[in-house]
Amino acid sequence: MLQRVLLTGASGFLGNIILARLLLDEACEITLLLRTGNTKNSVIDMALKYLRHTSGITKELDLDRVRIFTCDSPGELIPKSFYHTMGHFDSIIHAAGCVDYFDENQLNIGNIQYTKNMLTLANKLGVKHFIFLSTAFSSGYRDGMIAEQIHKPPFDDPTYYTFSKRSAEELVHNSGLAYYILRPSIVIGHSQTGYYGGRRYGLYQQWMLMEKLFHDHYIPHWHYVASQAKVQLLHCDSFEVQFFAALKHLPEKTCMNIVSDIEQAPSYREVTDLWFKYVLKPESVTYYNHYDELDLNQLSRKQRMLLGLIRKNTDLAARKWHFETSHAQKLKQSGVKFEEVTLSSIKCCQDEFVKNSKNMQHYKKSFNN
Repeated sequence: MLQRVLLTGASGFLGNIILARLLLDEACEITLLLRTGNTKNSVIDMALKYLRHTSGITKELDLDRVRIFTCDSPGELIPKSFYHTMGHFDSIIHAAGCVDYFDENQLNIGNIQYTKNMLTLANKLGVKHFIFLSTAFSSGYRDGMIAEQIHKPPFDDPTYYTFSKRSAEELVHNSGLAYYILRPSIVIGHSQTGYYGGRRYGLYQQWMLMEKLFHDHYIPHWHYVASQAKVQLLHCDSFEVQFFAALKHLPEKTCMNIVSDIEQAPSYREVTDLWFKYVLKPESVTYYNHYDELDLNQLSRKQRMLLGLIRKNTDLAARKWHFETSHAQKLKQSGVKFEEVTLSSIKCCQDEFVKNSKNMQHYKKSFNN
């Protein structure tokens, strides 16, 4: 299916994983549409690093198959020169986007307008398939199961980010193109090596803030908000496998939720307790399901700061997300194998984070951990 591919978002974590996988397909010609400031070498080096840390691949790859085109802001404008220099493609993989929860202007440009521009480009070039990387949370808050179809408006959105992604999905659906809309949940490190090459969002934001705020002092008794709802995390290797398997095994005009098996997934409280049990090691932790159950006055300034900074993610984690996973089941029936998230696999990612953190190594030495 993928022979001449135009890929956006190769400088981002998930887009770069897609590039890494494409580099292994020796028959695939790849063109990268990048924002000014990114280079071919920088994004390829990032992809090769991912392959080394996750697959142990050291063979020489044909990098001459990769071309790039850069412009200041493809979300606002794709220069006419692109049409004259880049030729034609059979597929566009649109993995670029804005992940800022609150900057509505940038979300409109990076998620909605950029998608419009890429769809216009796809129609002009006669592209056969448009593959759009969305998010499982594009559904917004809704009751019942979150179906693998184009969403109707929810009763509420967690952030403007989810609204912008849902709006972009509607543009893809109404474009007249053959499409795949793939919706991963929160992607974390590799299930076997723990390697993570992305920005520190979600669980990594929580670890990063713990690292920065508490590496230099010991707190014996913690009070913390962490519900017992199952978490929706996804290992990067599972994302990689399901993304490409969907293109191979599923029909056109597919929306797929790439999410955790809720039966195997641990709770947010269990995941949080991994950090306290193996890293900070306090004498006790008192947990609360919601912020309004906690008296903030009993906390230190840094503890209040931490809980304030992660509140949006904590609220998301507290919700019981029920995703349809019919397509994942079809892939499994076709013989596709991918790793589910478990407490032990999350601990692998946590161990890798701590190992590479000078601050947490200092904490362990200072407080007899």
